[in-house]
Amino acid sequence: MKARVSICNYTCLWTAVTILCAKGELGLCDNQIVIKYGEEPYKVTLQASKIGGDLLISLLGGDEPHIGAVAVSVPHPSLSDPDKLSASTSVYCFLEHKEDDLARKYAGRIAKRLNTKTVVTAGIHVSNITSPGIEKVVNNCEILIEQFLESFVNANDL
Repeated sequence: MKARVSICNYTCLWTAVTILCAKGELGLCDNQIVIKYGEEPYKVTLQASKIGGDLLISLLGGDEPHIGAVAVSVPHPSLSDPDKLSASTSVYCFLEHKEDDLARKYAGRIAKRLNTKTVVTAGIHVSNITSPGIEKVVNNCEILIEQFLESFVNANDL
């Protein structure tokens, strides 16, 4: 099924793209993109804001969306091969939260693929989640990040 796309007055370089996914939704408005994927209680929302040439990404979901971890990633030429892009990432994880791995992984991936400074916040809380539930949340995050990245590759926005 095609994702639902909504567009409202935007003046940036972002282009509305249609993303094919089973349960996804995409909205675009004033330098921001919102994509949702999955079924409750494992549904995850990606909110992306373009701030100048930089990106601020939030991964939110579950019963209590919040900020559990923050990762900051800066692209640079690889030390082993200057023709390839790498990224340095720093992470802060709030006490008793476990989203640091998600924030680190996706901040680095986005910074390298789009060659832009990237901040990712992650906060997904599902009460009494099981191991299979965690796998669903992580899979939904992966799908959202890839949809987001494909939208730029297909549109050549950055």
